[in-house]
Amino acid sequence: MGVKKPVRSATPVVRQLYGIIAARRLSDVAFSRLMGWPDDCNYPRKWRAGRSDPSLRSLEAVADALGYELKLVRKGQTDG
Repeated sequence: MGVKKPVRSATPVVRQLYGIIAARRLSDVAFSRLMGWPDDCNYPRKWRAGRSDPSLRSLEAVADALGYELKLVRKGQTDG
């Protein structure tokens, strides 16, 4: 496995999700398998490169698979 390029997505939530994926040391193939996608799925590479961004539905599915949830929080307020 080669060296991963940095996440180039302009979307902060995508960068945050890739931080979680990196912390778990998931390769693109392992990530695809976690999501139930084929090993040769190109979503992870396109998202990492900033060539496309996931849909809201995809973001929710990825967050759920990683044990997280997406929610809106008013700016300047902490959750809780």
